[in-house]
Amino acid sequence: MPDSTKTIKCKSCGAPLNYRHGENVLHCNYCGSTTMLADYDNIVTIAEPFIIPNKLTKGAASASCRKWMTEGTFKAKELPNIAAFSKLEARYLPFWTVRAHVKTSFSGSRGASEMQGSVEEEVAWVVYARTDPGDIFGFWALNPGAQSTAPDWGDFPFKLNLGSDKSEGIDMVTGKEPFDQKLVGDIELINGQITESDAKKKAESEIAAFARKKTAEKNAGVAFSSFDVSTSFEKVDLVYLPLWSIEYAYRGKPYRMLLEGHRGRVLAGEAPVGKWDKVVVLSIILGSIGIISAILAGAFNWPYLYILSAIAFLIVGIYAIKAALS
Repeated sequence: MPDSTKTIKCKSCGAPLNYRHGENVLHCNYCGSTTMLADYDNIVTIAEPFIIPNKLTKGAASASCRKWMTEGTFKAKELPNIAAFSKLEARYLPFWTVRAHVKTSFSGSRGASEMQGSVEEEVAWVVYARTDPGDIFGFWALNPGAQSTAPDWGDFPFKLNLGSDKSEGIDMVTGKEPFDQKLVGDIELINGQITESDAKKKAESEIAAFARKKTAEKNAGVAFSSFDVSTSFEKVDLVYLPLWSIEYAYRGKPYRMLLEGHRGRVLAGEAPVGKWDKVVVLSIILGSIGIISAILAGAFNWPYLYILSAIAFLIVGIYAIKAALS
């Protein structure tokens, strides 16, 4: 059966290592060593895994989440006061941190001008050491450029992404210590599924995609004729990171968050947009339509545009009344 539990002996202490189908990076709860099933007949003990210790209690985790609810734009003003937490669960999850030297070279043209250039930089990339995210929300935000805040506009008539922001990534160096089983405490530690070699392949692909996107954004308007990203790996470490899976409800609707347990930083989160924020944005959109329609109606003697203008302001008024009564 795919979910059946298997057992091998720890190469360091001889204790039994239980693991599920698909898990290839196994932690020993007895001696704290980490074993990698690199192949069917190749069982390797990882020489120096690391851990970033958890420093949060449930109370501190909820306080960090409520602080995040007060930050940024378009979040409901009463959110930090009435959000009801239903889940505050910490787990140590396995990540491969890949440090690499990246060189991005390109050539192209902007109008009649030929362009070429190259950028070299040091990159620390994070690869989640499992192929299935399970019930972990927001793990993608550990790398830069991914969505960090997901605003919920609910029944708003226009599909907007206002209030969203991008992740700055996570520092997997500060606070990192050689693995010590005592630091795990009573928090569940999850085995990995992706080996080091597969992590490097995944990192190379993701780094190349990120470098291309970043270069294209910095050179807007350039028609690229060639694009090359070369990656030289410098160091790969296995790091167990404490992450808190958070679930909360706001006015009966569920939302999720991901919290880093060492510094108490929210990495990703869903948040409802405030009702009056919606009224203001709708007023700007439909108000602009109404004003332009009225101006055109007067300038070109198109009386039916006055009707459009009146409808736009009527919709704003109805939406405002609905928000006030909710």
